[in-house]
Amino acid sequence: PIPEPAPYFSNNPLPVGKESVRVLAIGNSYSIDALTYAWTILHDAGLDSERYSIYIAPRAGASLEFWSEQYKNDSEQTIYKYAGNLQMPLEKGSLRQLLSQDWDVVVIQQNAANQADYTTYQPYIRQLIDGIRASCTNPKVAIAYQMSWSYASTYVPELNPEEEWEKIRQAAERVRKEDGIDIIIPCGTAIRNARHSDLQTELDLTRDGRHLAYGVGRYIASICWLNTIMAPIFNLNLYGTPSFHHCARYEEEKNDSFPAAIDVTEENYLLCQQFGIVKSEK
Repeated sequence: PIPEPAPYFSNNPLPVGKESVRVLAIGNSYSIDALTYAWTILHDAGLDSERYSIYIAPRAGASLEFWSEQYKNDSEQTIYKYAGNLQMPLEKGSLRQLLSQDWDVVVIQQNAANQADYTTYQPYIRQLIDGIRASCTNPKVAIAYQMSWSYASTYVPELNPEEEWEKIRQAAERVRKEDGIDIIIPCGTAIRNARHSDLQTELDLTRDGRHLAYGVGRYIASICWLNTIMAPIFNLNLYGTPSFHHCARYEEEKNDSFPAAIDVTEENYLLCQQFGIVKSEK
């Protein structure tokens, strides 16, 4: 048999049991989709907000190539705190400067247009890994990869969401085997599985064919993200924790023009959590 490629690096594990944790997600609007409800979910699960922070460095449509170039060029970036009360000293500066802080976990991702094609990941994902490890003041920083969801069937008619998800899954598996990132956040699998349930909507749990539907769509991805990263660190059990999200709860969700937005309610939150708590990308 042909041996599997050796991982690019030996990844650090999540800082399980650490008293306080700082997380940075470097990505795009899909990062926002997966983390908009993070604060409320973690609060409802009983996590003290003084023990953590989750920041996002988002750029619309940003790819691994984009972020690799931003690191090389020292272009100014801004990071935004989406959950928790721990404050990072620097919230604006070059990506190199922002990474040169005491992060415990850094999450990276490919953009939607390229995530099904692993050839677009290289050499940029390895360059970004090198930059994170070289810049972060914490030598034990763990690096994770957010695997995202396929487009809705109506968005790109020639693409089959199920086939596209399988390509995305395979790319994430190559990230694990060839790039050494063994912490995969399988948001794409959580959404794919929920599309085969009563939670399915006319736009495949999206609001525009790409971004997740307000309410149920974002909630499932958030549960998946937090269950992969935060639950193991703080020994949280997210299943069974009541956490409801109305589609008009947040200012940006008051636009009723988006179809198929479904509230997270007492009747469906457990089902959402079941789909969100995915153990692997398979």
